[in-house]
Amino acid sequence: MKSLSKRKYPDAYTNGVWLLLLFTVITVLTCLPMRARAEIFRWQDKQGYWHFTEGPDARPQNPPSDSAASEVLPSQNPAKSTTYRVYELPSQAGLLWRIRTSDQKASYLLGTIHSEDPRVTRLKPAVADALDGCDRFVMEMILDTQAFMQFGATMMLEQGTDLETLVGKDLYNRAVSALADYGMPEAVIRRFKPWVVIAMLSMPKSAGGLILDMVLYQRATSQGKPASGLESAQEQLAVFEGLSLQDQIELLEMTLKQQSSQAQVFEQLIEAYAADDLNRIATIAKLDHRQAQIESARNFMVRLNDDRNRRMVQRIIPYLEKGNSFIAVGALHLAGPQGILSLIRQNGYSAESVR
Repeated sequence: MKSLSKRKYPDAYTNGVWLLLLFTVITVLTCLPMRARAEIFRWQDKQGYWHFTEGPDARPQNPPSDSAASEVLPSQNPAKSTTYRVYELPSQAGLLWRIRTSDQKASYLLGTIHSEDPRVTRLKPAVADALDGCDRFVMEMILDTQAFMQFGATMMLEQGTDLETLVGKDLYNRAVSALADYGMPEAVIRRFKPWVVIAMLSMPKSAGGLILDMVLYQRATSQGKPASGLESAQEQLAVFEGLSLQDQIELLEMTLKQQSSQAQVFEQLIEAYAADDLNRIATIAKLDHRQAQIESARNFMVRLNDDRNRRMVQRIIPYLEKGNSFIAVGALHLAGPQGILSLIRQNGYSAESVR
């Protein structure tokens, strides 16, 4: 892939800069369902486990009680399977977790949502206190000049091809129409790879403010704390670059079909985050990821979540061993049997929700 030249592509370069601020939080997609729902209801069984359903009347007559199971899996008919359980998290699980072993000073793990909404960026006292008292700050990726340029170059197509040629006239025109609301000119869109359009359309429109991750980063570095990243730009980009062209086309088609419901999904996620409800955030995604209609979407979510979780935990552990670290990753990376909290516990650490 050739480097992106500011002289050769001034518009693409400028918009690449704007996009990069969003791509530093590429896992925003892990917080977005692949298929939107109108509302989610929850109720608690006699064993104390929370259930989540798509309607108030969807409770099973004889809910399972096997506490050894990690979740209630969908039946062979997904249209009739609407109940899931989150066993890995306590019923009142928040977004800030105290991580420790018996002989190390506690560290903190915060699930973030990559949003500039004031309901998200206004730090809760427990989060501010934990961050201010830590010795170091760790996030998914540090935005440096090299990463900045790598994103800008990688998301653009090589000379001699364009997006319309790759995806066809109809899909291209629909993508251009959808991105017009994002202030993106057609000449720039034409140079984007399909996955870039998917990523943009899967994010709320930016008003130019700082997302939560950058609020945390600036607060930590302003206090002189060292900041580190768990992943490189190349590793984050590989999640998308590894998609085949056919997978990208299928995912783009699906993303465009969902556009009318995206604002509602974003609002549900923001409300859940403001309520400090990790279970609800996980469930909004769980219901829809389970019922994704195409194989490429299901495979993509494994690459985006599970595969990266294992890598990030390997890199988180040295910071936990040092103690008094503050680590911030997308909230959806925390939950589930393959989530960071579960993997950390498997490595001998305790995790306690802090409210």
